[in-house]
Amino acid sequence: MIPCWGGRRRALKLVLLISPIIFLSVAATTVTVYVNNYADHAGAYLQPYFENTNPPMTGCSSPCFGVDTQTAIPNPTLGTIALDSSASGTWSSGSSFTINATTSKTNDVIVLWIVTASSITVSSVSDSLSEVTWQSSARASFTSCSGTQMTTETEWYGIAPTTISSDIITIYLSGTPTSASGIEFSVKGANTGSPFDTNPSVPKDAVSACTSTTSVPTVSGISTNNQNDFVFALSGGYTSVTESVGTIGSSTATKIKTVAATGHSAGAEYAIVSSAQSGVSCSFGTATTYWGVLCDAIVQGSGSFTLPAGSSMYLWSPQFGAQTSISSGSLSFQLMADAPPPSLDGNASGTWSSGSSFTIHSLNTSSSNDVIVLSIVTSDGATAVTVTSVSDSQTKIAWQSSARSAASYCSSPEKEYLTEWYGIASSALSSDTINVGLSTTPLSASGIAFGISGADTVTPFDPYSTLPRTNTACSATSSTPSVGSVYTDADTDFVFGLFGGYTAVNQTAGTIGTPTASVIRSISGTGINNAAEYTTITQSLSSATCKYGTSSTYWKILCDAVMPARQTLTVSYETTNSAGTLYSTMISNSPGTLTGIYAPISITSSSGTVPASGYVLVIITASSSALTVYWGYGNPTFFQIEFNAQS
Repeated sequence: MIPCWGGRRRALKLVLLISPIIFLSVAATTVTVYVNNYADHAGAYLQPYFENTNPPMTGCSSPCFGVDTQTAIPNPTLGTIALDSSASGTWSSGSSFTINATTSKTNDVIVLWIVTASSITVSSVSDSLSEVTWQSSARASFTSCSGTQMTTETEWYGIAPTTISSDIITIYLSGTPTSASGIEFSVKGANTGSPFDTNPSVPKDAVSACTSTTSVPTVSGISTNNQNDFVFALSGGYTSVTESVGTIGSSTATKIKTVAATGHSAGAEYAIVSSAQSGVSCSFGTATTYWGVLCDAIVQGSGSFTLPAGSSMYLWSPQFGAQTSISSGSLSFQLMADAPPPSLDGNASGTWSSGSSFTIHSLNTSSSNDVIVLSIVTSDGATAVTVTSVSDSQTKIAWQSSARSAASYCSSPEKEYLTEWYGIASSALSSDTINVGLSTTPLSASGIAFGISGADTVTPFDPYSTLPRTNTACSATSSTPSVGSVYTDADTDFVFGLFGGYTAVNQTAGTIGTPTASVIRSISGTGINNAAEYTTITQSLSSATCKYGTSSTYWKILCDAVMPARQTLTVSYETTNSAGTLYSTMISNSPGTLTGIYAPISITSSSGTVPASGYVLVIITASSSALTVYWGYGNPTFFQIEFNAQS
């Protein structure tokens, strides 16, 4: 039985669902279970080891994935977000100054915090090795206080795709200051595509009362959208002070760097938060005067790797501090993974000549279990000519009993009817003839048939609620056939557009989302214009547009999507001792199925025991084809278990 668990997701997910989520806190002698709003009965939420420490894997230092023999690491740079390095520099003369930076990891986010006296601003940033891609302008800049105590405080950042060594970062200023300093720090394991948390409350700054009365540099009302953010606070001010660490939310911060000097004091601290923050404060530890403070957040990195067919993926829980019993019940597992997209497999066409039916001749395909899609355009100029039946000469196609989509458009004499029909071909087709039965004798009609291999034959179409999406233009003024607001749930769909029109036109390829589409087939003629185009996607569509390349009149367009074939998996679920040696088995090589959408699967498990200092292990083996597995930001892989906690 597959339970429903709603919600859109960025990537296709495997969920072996059995229980809700509960957080597990492991101490030296006791295990305490905390129910949270993900759960509705007892269980434990266990993050995979790549977000934790101490994986018991030979030749693999935390964090990492193990594949097959546990020696290959598909993501050697994958890691929990963390501080990599830091440095500082102060101005001495002219309208610029430098910071000497070195990093130990690739793909770091480099953050600069620059404090300048008075209203001197930062104009630009460069580095001597030209290894950092700097933003063209500041991420944030503000002034604190006024008059003699005025300072300008600026946050700037860049991305370093490679490690840097003694890279001289030059900060160019709008003029010659009386004083200035800067702190540089690099963050590893961050999302370099979109580094910062998108919550509108960050970055946020605050300024002191600007009097000689001291107060703790604090900014409040900070919220974030993600767990595992690297949240950092930056202080600056006129008064010379060596800032000490304070708190970020409920976490004690860690110092990055401080500069103490009259006119350009600066400080930086950070904390990695395990959950999204809501209305928290970022504060330093030492009270001072004439200060400004800023709080911001960088999100954890993400990526993907290929899990080949027949290969296994090993996911470990955090280490248990005390022996814990796991009752018989069920296992819940979520893996962000994409199956290969479907592909075009043959096409054919035909036009009506007489009577109340016509044929599409010689459809050839090379694969079994294809989804066969028909695009049928009919017209008698005044009334709707509908499709009443579809059959094929080789009877290899299990046709649906009714159309997936069928509707008339425009009015006499340009009234037309566009129908989408489909079936499943159990084996490859060779010169198969498709017969299309009509409700009456038309003035004109045409049909295009095409096969889609590697598709889901159980539930072929993407289930997004507005699919198929259609649009119509009934005007003598020519326009581009297009339909917008196209969404999909799955990432690796075969997305296609069907075109029907009254005016003779040889339709050309347009675009579906960003990619240029490919024409499957086009039929031109008054009253029988018919075309089909397609593309495959690698990420779910969001408010995309399907369109053709040639303008026309009196047209209708339909956009639809077929999901990738279901993939078979095997799942094992066991506990190990502290060395990773098997201790007890709850599930051994049970079958599972990965679909193109978020489809939970329930697997029954036996009871077991996690020994003190032991682990829970889930092994996923890709059986039928290679999978693209995602990790990190926006892809929260996790698994859940039902169990009884014991001291």
